[in-house]
Amino acid sequence: MKKLREEYNGRAEVLALYIAEAHARDEWPISSSRCNRGRGVVSIPQAVTMEQRMAAAAAFVRVFDFQTVPMYCDAVDNAFGHVFGAWPLRFYIVAADGTLRFAAMPQDCVYSLSEVKEALDAHCK
Repeated sequence: MKKLREEYNGRAEVLALYIAEAHARDEWPISSSRCNRGRGVVSIPQAVTMEQRMAAAAAFVRVFDFQTVPMYCDAVDNAFGHVFGAWPLRFYIVAADGTLRFAAMPQDCVYSLSEVKEALDAHCK
């Protein structure tokens, strides 16, 4: 994400949106440490207030050294997630007028950032 932000600086705004917890301990308690770079099990409750969601997002930024990409938060009613089907993770290109131009879909539970880059190249001429 950092590289995308640097490469498309001035042509596209690259940002992150923290959405509902995919494996919240109070909703779907599984050991989700496989993408945690050896930091142990992730154990976060589902946010019921914006303060809780913002605290979880801030912890993500800190733990994963994500300071170079602006982090925003979906509302606790998960409005963005419901409209765009963002759970558990997606990449989108949205035009300045709000039009959805691209939605990356996972292949075998993995995303190709090269696919996102190709779409950005096509839309940021």
